Amino acid sequence: MEQIGKRIFIEKSENNLHIEILASTDILKRNLLLGWLLIWTVLGVIMVSQYFALKDPNQKTFVIVYMAFWLYYEYKVGKTLRWRTSGKEVIDIKNGVFTMQKLISGKGKEETFDIKDIGELHLFEGREKGFFKSLNNSYWVIGFGTIAFDYDGSEIKFGLQLEEDEAKQLMKQVKYFLKNQK
Repeated sequence: MEQIGKRIFIEKSENNLHIEILASTDILKRNLLLGWLLIWTVLGVIMVSQYFALKDPNQKTFVIVYMAFWLYYEYKVGKTLRWRTSGKEVIDIKNGVFTMQKLISGKGKEETFDIKDIGELHLFEGREKGFFKSLNNSYWVIGFGTIAFDYDGSEIKFGLQLEEDEAKQLMKQVKYFLKNQK
């Protein structure tokens, strides 16, 4: 088994390339994210409990709108925390098929691609600049992949939040393997 950085593990055989990319785990940041989620959850419970005591319809409307906002961020932060705790990407290339999965606690959706139709691999730059680029590369969100390829008119990304040198090393290995499989 070969390793790139601390998060990427590669197993090769003649007809199979298996890659596992672990989610980055910084224990201090993970604990801060957990603390934020716990406080956010308590605030939501308080708001729901106060809803039933309200008499003014305008205040009830405000609480309903607030709860929609609250629920969205409860879901997003909960998913990010689960990803940071037990997430990984699994990529398999074998028998002419490129398979990708983003797993959280061993569960996730599998995407398959015929390697004959996969376009050139490249580093994904994204359209975001400044704040949004920084946000997508931060620990607090799952973010985007760093390597991409074109497939049926869509840009497919993998390698969530890899460092540039890790992404280049991984891309080199995948390109070489795909070239020999086509």
